[in-house]
Amino acid sequence: MLNTVWTILLAAGIIYGFVSGNLSAVTGGILGSTANAVQTLLSLGGAVCFWSGMMKIAERSGLSAALAALVAPVVGLLFPNLKRRSKAYEYVALNISANLLGLGSAATPMGLRAMAEMAADTRRGEASDSMCTLVSFNTAGPSLVPGSVVALRASLGSMRPDVIVGPAFFAACCAATTALLADRLLRKNSRGRNT
Repeated sequence: MLNTVWTILLAAGIIYGFVSGNLSAVTGGILGSTANAVQTLLSLGGAVCFWSGMMKIAERSGLSAALAALVAPVVGLLFPNLKRRSKAYEYVALNISANLLGLGSAATPMGLRAMAEMAADTRRGEASDSMCTLVSFNTAGPSLVPGSVVALRASLGSMRPDVIVGPAFFAACCAATTALLADRLLRKNSRGRNT
């Protein structure tokens, strides 16, 4: 479905550029966008590799277990189906910790590892309740300091790049609360229909 939407938008832009006589601007925009996409991909790929390595160091040094213990009450509340001593529990705790600290690049590999661990305990092609909760929470995940947004604002010359920290945290908390409520309500409704 999404591929169809993007194809229609791309085709509409090219047709409009041809009809309006601005086809060279459309071509320049496409080529410029692809160059930016590759540059962004490389920078994000480097960050993900770096944080994956840091996660391995934290795991071997015992730091990951200590961080998991700090956020254990939150993880236990949000993910009651996860076993406390499991790897999935530890990865979920690290994912939540990294998101709260505004380290999205560190949270991504931890979230993927948590999903892989949880997927091992489910039937192929099905998402467990814990997997759905992790996706819904990560989509809206609150961050105490949205580091990437603050850095972007600073690089673009903002006089006060940190002014968005409070409102962004409040908005993310509202979004996370809504996502978790929807997760619980939809889960109850689907169980009611299946029984």
